[in-house]
Amino acid sequence: MELGEMNFFKEYSSQHFYDPDKISQQRIYIVSAEGEPKSGAEIEKIIWLTREDFEKRKYPMIPINEKEIIPDLIKKKVF
Repeated sequence: MELGEMNFFKEYSSQHFYDPDKISQQRIYIVSAEGEPKSGAEIEKIIWLTREDFEKRKYPMIPINEKEIIPDLIKKKVF
């Protein structure tokens, strides 16, 4: 997969989903890409999430993604 332009969107901090004694930091970038992404390392598979999938809660998500990140992307009309 070839990555093109990359723009910083926002940074998020939250309690780590699997270890409540840790803080998770996520930096979100909007990136143009060509080709098919492939999973690797600890990533089992990649799922393309549509807005309809999100609204119908088709896939389980960690709270920060469901309550902050994706809603912020929707507000900015990125998702």
